[in-house]
Amino acid sequence: MANVEMIRAFVARVLEDGGLVEGRAEPDSDGDFQIRQGSSLYWVSPGQAGDESGLVQVFGIVLEDVPLSRKLLIAVNEINRDYLWVRCFWHERRLTLARDLAADSLTAEALIGACAQIGHIADEQDDKFKALIGAGRTAFEDEPDDADSVEV
Repeated sequence: MANVEMIRAFVARVLEDGGLVEGRAEPDSDGDFQIRQGSSLYWVSPGQAGDESGLVQVFGIVLEDVPLSRKLLIAVNEINRDYLWVRCFWHERRLTLARDLAADSLTAEALIGACAQIGHIADEQDDKFKALIGAGRTAFEDEPDDADSVEV
């Protein structure tokens, strides 16, 4: 049986030391750590796999409110084909990316790499999926380049 609290403490330390969170890493009510990258939101979830081994899942919602379509499934298959160790899937009108890591052999570098990979892919692909299927919404809408400018 995995010691989930020990895994959670390790994850918190890596997120803090790796600069993925500002200040102290605090889990949400589910025990997951929430991280924003661009217009995407992803979570680092310490836990236990079905065989009771330790597991850390890094997952992000690419788009919400996405209808299932042939175009969507083709694009999902392309993600699954093109990115190593990442799975993309549609479930309950959500397009999700995930990467599972075995906790017993997890290093700080591997966790930081998985976070960078999921965050980058989710942020890079969300607008492409929206344009392709003409639907869905991101966790955060991208701000225009001139968001800090002031009209005089």
